[in-house]
Amino acid sequence: MKIEFLIVADAVQVADGKLFVLGGGWSALRAPILPIQMPVGVGVSILVDANEAGTGAIYPLAITISDEGGIPVLPPAQAQFQVGKAEGTPRDMPQRVPFALNVPMPIPREGKYTVTVTAGPSAKSQTSFYAIFAGKKISLVTPPVPSPASAGSERGN
Repeated sequence: MKIEFLIVADAVQVADGKLFVLGGGWSALRAPILPIQMPVGVGVSILVDANEAGTGAIYPLAITISDEGGIPVLPPAQAQFQVGKAEGTPRDMPQRVPFALNVPMPIPREGKYTVTVTAGPSAKSQTSFYAIFAGKKISLVTPPVPSPASAGSERGN
């Protein structure tokens, strides 16, 4: 078993054994304000070896999104899956299993976020993206107030 691919997107969906991706493959999430909660989709394709499919085994799947310090920003999404084998499938044909996760993700601050997927006993994959503040920065420094003497000289008095 291996994780064939992992992608972050605006939204993902699985239908008829296919993964549908909307706005996928980005590496920067631009936030107008921080902190913010933004929708994030995670699409995963797991390739299960022919000898692992149709055995009745149940495999674990976990998806974790963490900040730069390795702290999850959401509880890990956990699931289990079982892979059958359709009649007439060639004996050596691996089975592709797509997964979709859509979450309102809290983005507390700018920085790098890592998506980690583990499947089965040993398959693991990671991808990352950066949260970037794209709003207008507000200065908290007040401009100096001119003294009365310098104010008069600037007016030409």
